[in-house]
Amino acid sequence: MIRITDSAKRRLQRIYLDRVKKPGLILRLVLNHGGQLGLLAGKEQISDEVHIIKRKKKILLVAEKLSAILNGCTLDIRDTKEGRFLYMIH
Repeated sequence: MIRITDSAKRRLQRIYLDRVKKPGLILRLVLNHGGQLGLLAGKEQISDEVHIIKRKKKILLVAEKLSAILNGCTLDIRDTKEGRFLYMIH
């Protein structure tokens, strides 16, 4: 399972509210072709790892295969000159 820090949860919630406009869609953590992690809006699949932020609202989905790869990792926030970004710590 992926751990999500409180600051990363707040950031995910802001991203969700700003970018996911279609009912029934949730943020999905994905691995792109270049090997980088990203966020897309998608529908929940039966085998997804589901993360809940508050008030039992689903905010992040992780496919079972990706969840197995990232097991034990933590999603957090990193401050850089360019701004605040989500990043994964192992």
